[in-house]
Amino acid sequence: MLIIFQKDSCPYCKKVRDFMSDHDIEYTSVKSETGSASREILRKIGEKDQVPFLMDTSRGVMMYESDEIIEHVQKHYL
Repeated sequence: MLIIFQKDSCPYCKKVRDFMSDHDIEYTSVKSETGSASREILRKIGEKDQVPFLMDTSRGVMMYESDEIIEHVQKHYL
């Protein structure tokens, strides 16, 4: 399962969302706006207050950085 913590206003998050959409890749989006409960969860899981953040529960992978997220998804899901 792919879970992406993201903000609607973040251009790097948009890049990841567009990639996922363009390739019909299913994922769960968690809106992680500043001050939200999901943002606190993100800080605890990833130890940074940064989006986008990918959790690939099938592979036990967690990562930041849009280009790295896209590269990971390309390698394992296309």
